[in-house]
Amino acid sequence: RTKNMLSVLMQVFAIVCVVALIWVIYGYSLAFTSGGSLNAYIGGLSKAFLKGVTVDSTAATFSNGVVIPEYVYICFQMTFACITPALIVGAFAERVKFSALLIFMVLWVTIVYFPMAHMVWYWAGPDAIADAAKKLASAAAGEAKTKAQAALDAVVGDAGLLYQWGALDFAGGTVVHINAGIAGLVG
Repeated sequence: RTKNMLSVLMQVFAIVCVVALIWVIYGYSLAFTSGGSLNAYIGGLSKAFLKGVTVDSTAATFSNGVVIPEYVYICFQMTFACITPALIVGAFAERVKFSALLIFMVLWVTIVYFPMAHMVWYWAGPDAIADAAKKLASAAAGEAKTKAQAALDAVVGDAGLLYQWGALDFAGGTVVHINAGIAGLVG
């Protein structure tokens, strides 16, 4: 119905605006920084309000030796953060109040999306892993080899839980589609 179509469009627009704001305030930091003792599950707040991000800061890609400006990476990842809850809206059409939907989405991206993005997509990048692996390969036996192995383990250990388990999600199948599908099904 036309009434519901306009309602869903308004809900999607509002959700995209709210999630974009949350992303800049604390979402990027929770998804893409180290989280201390909870690092396998969620990041920290070291980049809340994009603290420390400058026009000169860079982010790693999936290619050795290739980096992009961190602001570009933030905007790219923000599109996934905005699109994912917008996908859920279709499952809630005609069944939820606007205010309840906004509250749910704020809680959902904070409790579900940001930790899942961290667990799947947070890692040091290929250069850090390749450098540590090269040092391990070139290390002599004994103490040097042990130190190089510990350095490689530390780099891999500073990643999200699902990444550590070997999950590679280049296009958002886990973080976006499975996440949104389950939320829509449950809702």
